[in-house]
Formats: sequence, C-alpha cells, structure tokens
Amino acid sequence: MERRTFLNQAALVGIGLPVWHLSGFNRNEVQREAWVKALIKDNDRQVDAVLERQGLDASSINYGGIPDAFDLYHAGSAAGFIQWLVASYVSPESDYYKSAMLVERMSLAAAFLLRIQHEDGSIDLITTNFHSPPDTAFVVEPLAISLGLLRQQGEEEQKLGLLLKQFLGKAGNILTVGGIHTPNHRWVVSMALARLYELMPDVKYVERIDWRIDPDGQFTERSTAVYSPLTDRCLITIARILDRPELLIPVRRNLTMTLELLHPNGEIVTESSRRQDQYLARTPVPYYYPYLYLANQDNDKTFGAMVRQLEDLYGPKELSGYLPYLMEKPDLYRHYGLSPLPNQYRTYFPNSAMVRLRRGNWDATILRDNAALLTFQHGECVLQAVRLATSFLVKDSLSLRKWPLRMMKYS
Repeated sequence: MERRTFLNQAALVGIGLPVWHLSGFNRNEVQREAWVKALIKDNDRQVDAVLERQGLDASSINYGGIPDAFDLYHAGSAAGFIQWLVASYVSPESDYYKSAMLVERMSLAAAFLLRIQHEDGSIDLITTNFHSPPDTAFVVEPLAISLGLLRQQGEEEQKLGLLLKQFLGKAGNILTVGGIHTPNHRWVVSMALARLYELMPDVKYVERIDWRIDPDGQFTERSTAVYSPLTDRCLITIARILDRPELLIPVRRNLTMTLELLHPNGEIVTESSRRQDQYLARTPVPYYYPYLYLANQDNDKTFGAMVRQLEDLYGPKELSGYLPYLMEKPDLYRHYGLSPLPNQYRTYFPNSAMVRLRRGNWDATILRDNAALLTFQHGECVLQAVRLATSFLVKDSLSLRKWPLRMMKYS
C-alpha cells in the first residue's frame, strides 16, 4: 500500500470509518475458515511467482536455488521457498494441494541446501557471515515448520521429508556449539533448537537453550520493526514446544509496551532502535502472530483488538506469510472479545530513553541521547524529526563546494 493511500485510510479510521469500506475486505463478516482460505489463496499467488524464479539449470551449482535481485542464491531464500510451497501443498483449499510438481520443486531446493551446507552443519549468509550459526538458525525455522507439516500428512519419511531431516540433523550440530553475533540471535538459535527438539528429540538441544531473558519491556536492540517481534515469536515458540510458560512474560510486556508505540496512522515508532530500522517508517505487521497467540492464550481483549486492526488494515496480502503458524496450531485462531486500543497516554520508557505522548489523532515522541529530539504526527501531517546541530563556519565558496554533503547531513 502506498504511504499516501495508507494515511488517507487511517484518517478515515480516526473518524470512525473502517478501512474495509475502502478496500472491499470486511473482516467482521469473515469467519475463521474464510480468513484462512483467503490466506491460502494469497499464498498460492506467492507460489506462482516464486516457481518462476527457481533455478532449473541442472548444470549449475545453484540448481534448485532461488536468486535474489542481484542473482545471488541464498540459503534463506531456498528455505522460504520450501515453506511457501509446503503451505499450499498440504492445504485442501489450495490449487496446489498434493501437487507432485511441488514436491519435485521442493526436493530440488532441499538438495541445493544440502550442497551449500558446510560439513559442520552451518550455512553462509553470503553477503556478510560465513559458517554462521545464527544464520543457520534462521534457515532451520522454515524448514522445521515444513517438516512438521509434512509429518501431519504422514509424509515425513518420503523423499522431501528425508532431505529436510538430513539438513536439519546436520544443522543441529553447529547450533549446539556455535556462537552468535547480535543480542536477538540467542533467541533465534534457541527457537531453532526447540524446533529441532520437537522433531528429533535430543537432550543436547534443550541443554543449549540457556541464555538470559532481557529484563525490560523492550528488548536489548529496541528494534521495534524487526527484532522485537522476531524475539517475541522466538520466545513463544520455545515456550510452546518446551512447556516454558515463563518465557511468555517478557512477550506480554513487550506487546503491552508496543501498544503505546503506535502512531495514529498505524505506523510504529522506530527512533529509539539500535538496528537498521532506526528512523524508518514501518508498520507493526510483524507483530501479527505474537498478538494473535497471546490474544488466544490469555483471552486478552486489547491484544485481540490489535489483531483485528492488523487484519483490517492489511488483509491477506500482507499477512499470508503467517499462514504456516496458523497451520501448525489449527486451534490458534478463534473469536475473542475486543477492547479499545490505547490512544490517550503519557509514558516514560527509561530503558528506551524516550517519552511517548498520545492524544487521539496526534502523538509525539521525545528522545534522550538521540540525534532526533522530537517527532510529531497529527493526522496526515508528519514531522519526522527535530534535530539540533552545532554551527560551523565556511571560509569561502570553495569550501562550500567541497563539503556540500556534510552541510546537508547536519542541516
């Protein structure tokens, strides 16, 4: 959705007109089955597109892989490809249900993954990290989900399932001994180990899940658009598989805090992030699964309202990527009560070094230890940041011509 369109629709929400009047998608009239069918339909659309991209040159080392925009073949792309196809393959409502062609294409992708997997079980993030345990963990999750869905179909020991088990078994070796690069990686690795334990029980996987939980409502990296919802998903997965309900406590705190990090137009505050999403305009779509899980787990009406808002604003096109999580746990989606989302507050978050102010259709963020001192939004008007910079002298026009980028940067 274009930003201008989104803002216009959000403005109508502010005066009481739901977005589905504009989009034609009325979530209030759709039951669980119809919603899931809509997700499956969009997943089929994704499958149509990704099948066209798969490398099918049998003489190439990248045979079976999926290229990115720069014609690079990443392990993560192949794993995501398999997860997309499996979701359609196991769904009776899909045009690809039980398609032998999908099995063959997924088997090619799995064989590609085995070819590029190192002897120690790791894979490379070929643009940055080599023999990387956390990047291996990111690949393990979609493959483990895929193998679990095949297990539900009784196809775990068939060709594709055996290839996935081979890759996952080797990956488990590096995850039990390897290190991490960033704070969120400890939970990504732990989530992958929990998924491996669910599929191939071995005490070594559980013994490795021993990293400390962040104490605050926000996680260490403060990455509201990327790594906080990822960490929420990781903790939920570990709690569910290993029956560790205490891991849901920080998730609840993070989701509660996030409710007060929403701009009136539906976007999320990113200014306090310590990662690549800082200062970027982003939506809270990645929180869909955590809010859905806890809304059902706790019958939390406010979390339920957040789920409903995400569904109404973004629909199946933006949310179909979470279809496999609903398929893993078919009883996850049920009707629950709704409470209004908070839109009147003044809250100081000391660990994120910011104050959040909200009064209906306007909000502001006041920041400490940050180049951006203040952000403000009122309806469609967005003040992205107020910044303070020291002045410096330009001796002559030659200096001005020499340093135009520096002057722009601090203006």
